[in-house]
Amino acid sequence: MKACLEVGEGGTGAFIPELPGCWVFGRDERSALAKARSAASRWYVWAKRHGESVAIPSSIKVEPAEVLRVTYNPVEAGKPEPLF
Repeated sequence: MKACLEVGEGGTGAFIPELPGCWVFGRDERSALAKARSAASRWYVWAKRHGESVAIPSSIKVEPAEVLRVTYNPVEAGKPEPLF
């Protein structure tokens, strides 16, 4: 599955477009991708628990699809810039 990354000087944000709301932050790209993989696993469990018809995959591999380099820290909340 593909993740979009927003990389800034103070951290990295990652989200998986095919899993609405699956968004995480990490110190760098590698940690953000690792957290995204873990969040994706939890996303499927959460969706199933809330009545969604989803098949929980036996394994999840997350790869970057798009990397946006920014001049602000994406980990800080409330930035006015759009992600993509």
